[in-house]
Amino acid sequence: LKPTWLNQRIPSSTPCSHSSGAFSETRMGELYEVLGLLRFSNIEACPPELQGKTITLKSNDGAVFQVPAEAACISAGVRRIALNTGIDKEIPVPLKKNTVAKVIEYLKHHKDTPSGEIVTPLPSDDLAQCGASRWDAKFVEVDKSLLFDLNLAGSLLDIAGLFFLTSVKAAILFKDKSADKLRKDFNLSNDLPRHEEDAMARELKAAGKAVQEDPSADIAALAVTLQASAVAAEKQGCLEATRTEAGTPVIDPKSWRHATWRAAVLMDWKQLAIAPVEVQADKDLMFGALMASQGAALQYAAPELRADKKVVLDATKYSGLAFGEAAPELRSDRDFVQEAIATHPAALTGASESLRSDKGLIMEAARKGYGACLEGATKNVQRDSDFVIEVATVDPQAVKYASEELLNDRQFALKVVAKSGRALQHLPSKFKADRDVVTAAVGENVAAAVFAHTSRREDLGIELPWDGQAQLKSIAASAGIAEEGIADPTARIGAWQPDGYSRTIKAQKTIQFTAMSTMMGNMGQANYTGSNFNLEMLQRYQRPEIDATALMWGAVGNIGMRWKAFA
Repeated sequence: LKPTWLNQRIPSSTPCSHSSGAFSETRMGELYEVLGLLRFSNIEACPPELQGKTITLKSNDGAVFQVPAEAACISAGVRRIALNTGIDKEIPVPLKKNTVAKVIEYLKHHKDTPSGEIVTPLPSDDLAQCGASRWDAKFVEVDKSLLFDLNLAGSLLDIAGLFFLTSVKAAILFKDKSADKLRKDFNLSNDLPRHEEDAMARELKAAGKAVQEDPSADIAALAVTLQASAVAAEKQGCLEATRTEAGTPVIDPKSWRHATWRAAVLMDWKQLAIAPVEVQADKDLMFGALMASQGAALQYAAPELRADKKVVLDATKYSGLAFGEAAPELRSDRDFVQEAIATHPAALTGASESLRSDKGLIMEAARKGYGACLEGATKNVQRDSDFVIEVATVDPQAVKYASEELLNDRQFALKVVAKSGRALQHLPSKFKADRDVVTAAVGENVAAAVFAHTSRREDLGIELPWDGQAQLKSIAASAGIAEEGIADPTARIGAWQPDGYSRTIKAQKTIQFTAMSTMMGNMGQANYTGSNFNLEMLQRYQRPEIDATALMWGAVGNIGMRWKAFA
């Protein structure tokens, strides 16, 4: 058994203490998943500048608590505030005093006592048999209301140990319970039609997002968790949700139907396609779906949300193309389109046809640093050589989105770099190796040499630290070969000739040997993967003058070096 909602939010740090006699050191750490098992890793101690001091916490109902810094810093949230703003003032905590007092009890205990390492999947319903300390197991033997108050506190204050502990306790409460049983346990109304429940489960299973055999059980567990967390947040006075004019949440906290739909959409945002209109109009849910879908969920939003500027801009920040799903009146609003372009330049792609061909709008955006909006301009605008050069003069990155014909036109390349040398960065590789184009670019702005082919920099007498020729000369010098002349017969650098002279021969082809890990990554091999990635990038700077390629090696032996590392 593993709490399926842990992926929704796991704080970045968790407490662990190391005690040795009178010495006690509070540590933060990370929760991470390896092959389906959650593990803990230490990061760093309580900051030296805070040790031995007292931090003052203030609940949102005015209660004040004095807490040793070694205990308070187990909360990564409190620790960040203390380091950024100091500890002279009270640190506000968005929770009621009773909940804060309970959290401080947890922090003070773990100041000197390490947390147990809970094993997942949970082998037992008894937390003590799952690796938790007996104190921790007893600490969460509370009613459901307080359990979710503490879970909320662990999330808000970034106390990963508390969050994890309360989450696995909740998972035990849900174990082997049907959706109907969970609904009754949390006192939610039975307002979910059977056909909607079946549709959710069917789509979730088809998408491969279900964890348990019965997808309804997955949905139900997350549904009651979300609903209980929302109730806890409302009780603590920190619920951020759309409200009616009377100040009450728009979402009925007792509705089982809405709770399950919310859960289903968070597990698979594409569930919005079959969701009822009121779910598609759930503004708070839509923000979560937009983040999960990188803006694509806007296509399933209710009309009123597509016309909501805040929702549309939120979708646009993930993907400029999402702006095309906004209401027509927003896509033709010149001022709002400018705002959307500032959020993501590609937003112009979804604007009305008249605005996509509005050169004045594009030029205004370029002056603000959003010349990349040319990507969304009409084809006629992208083909206009004079206009593209004018925009590139203001913001060089606009060149990247000129029409295909212009990008491959040598005369255009010469004109644009003569106006803006830095535009060379965004031209095709063949022009970065073109002697005349590079000379024109460097003549306008010497900084353009950074984007030129290494050989062209060599021609211009510009040598950068990472250039291959500079490195080769350094190696040659260390091997006894300075310039062309009599070489050390024992040296194996360069092309050895019978007459004793070395010759410089230009490479025609290079082959780098890299690994498949650059595409997939490998556990425990970050340095190895990063090094191979850099090898693959070399080809970008060698072409087109050198026929450069990289070959990816697959698994070697059993599982290559990865096998050796974990055997």
